[in-house]
Amino acid sequence: MEAVENISSLLGVGKPPVTSKWRVISDGFAIQMFSLLHISDSLIPQMGRTRGESEENPISRLFNLLDEEEGKEFGEVLAWMVKELGVALKKVERGGDQSEDDGSMKKGSGASFSVRSSNVSAAFIQLVHDVATGAPVADNDTLRKSLLVTAVSNFEVLFGKLAEEIYGVNKSALNDSDYTFSLQQLGDFESLEDARQFLVERRVSALMRDSVDGWDKWLSRAVKGVSMAALPVDWKSTREVFARRNIVVHNGGVVNRMYISSLVQAGVAQTDLKLGAQLKIDSDYFSKAVQNILALGMILVAEIGRRLNKEASDELNQGLLFNADAAVRRKAWVASTAITSYLLSGKLNRASQLRAQMLNWVARKGMGDVDRVHKEVTEWDISGLSEEFSHYKAVILGEKEEAIKVVEDLISGGKLALVEVALHPAYAELHDELPSLVARKQAASGSKKAVAAKKATKKVAKRIPRRPVAKEDNE
Repeated sequence: MEAVENISSLLGVGKPPVTSKWRVISDGFAIQMFSLLHISDSLIPQMGRTRGESEENPISRLFNLLDEEEGKEFGEVLAWMVKELGVALKKVERGGDQSEDDGSMKKGSGASFSVRSSNVSAAFIQLVHDVATGAPVADNDTLRKSLLVTAVSNFEVLFGKLAEEIYGVNKSALNDSDYTFSLQQLGDFESLEDARQFLVERRVSALMRDSVDGWDKWLSRAVKGVSMAALPVDWKSTREVFARRNIVVHNGGVVNRMYISSLVQAGVAQTDLKLGAQLKIDSDYFSKAVQNILALGMILVAEIGRRLNKEASDELNQGLLFNADAAVRRKAWVASTAITSYLLSGKLNRASQLRAQMLNWVARKGMGDVDRVHKEVTEWDISGLSEEFSHYKAVILGEKEEAIKVVEDLISGGKLALVEVALHPAYAELHDELPSLVARKQAASGSKKAVAAKKATKKVAKRIPRRPVAKEDNE
């Protein structure tokens, strides 16, 4: 049975559901950090390529995984998407949302588009992931230093937003302020709330001039029980990233005593580090640094958000799950491992828990933790689970014969898309079997069409009234 998806909500056109400010903050930060990974992993290497060396176009790659009918439907989806983006661009140019009084969009904007094939739906979702996070790039130390500064700055902006939200909820946190207003200053404010907002801005501005360790101390006081050092991220490495950012900005990346002192305080090993040496930022260091900051930021938003607003907990979990999957798709193993570890330590519904566990295994396997992952998956009790989840056991363990059989059954039943198998890293060990899977899928599709056509012909034939046989005239 093929799934029917409405992709309006995926693009955020039309009238999207109301999203909490916590999810908006989290997703905005994730997009920024994924963009930096994309620049480092994809765009920098491509700068040195000739046109003929460029990788396959991601849209062409998706079309190659679809049969003729699906390809036609996917083309219609792309045409719809381009039209909607054009409408959105015109709205931005005119200013305002051009909405009716009842909040609905004017005719011609935000129209929905339904997809009949689950394979086309999966292709569209993959395209959204490619656009949002990039796809798989040489080395440019100078550029990556600038990108590292941007990554840390993104986190600083995020932490500033969170601090404002904390002060907004925990008003008592301002009570110990030593700042006093003169009568003239109070007269400049329209209300007491304006004066309070001014004080919040001053406190946040002062806080942002502190170190990342100072931020963590403030956080543990402002939101009891929350500490960045206690979250499932590599806190030592994250502190080193902030120290390296400072040395890049203030000393051109040349090692000095302040940098070495920062490493000692963070407990980071100082292998072959010499005063006056030029710090390098290669693609591997940059990727791990940005992934650590990405995971730290997203987890921190979720942790603070659910403590200040319990109703946002489920939505924040779904946001984390979506971005953990996005991280796996671009092989950002460090970020996905941290995010899923955090998710698995809390309360999730059964489906989300299984999805998070699968992503965690795939990410850890990608990081080289193969033996422990295989041990855990081998001991995984899949009795009572539907094949939509249980098939991951054979897939992750690399039991190809069993995995291919169940994957084919799921594809033919419309419960799993071929595009997902072809592109998701969870199925990496089955990718050499893709040609045969594609061929059998297309053959099955042709057979289904023939059977459907035969049934349709019979139906039509039954509806055609039979002409009465004329009686012979015996006279």
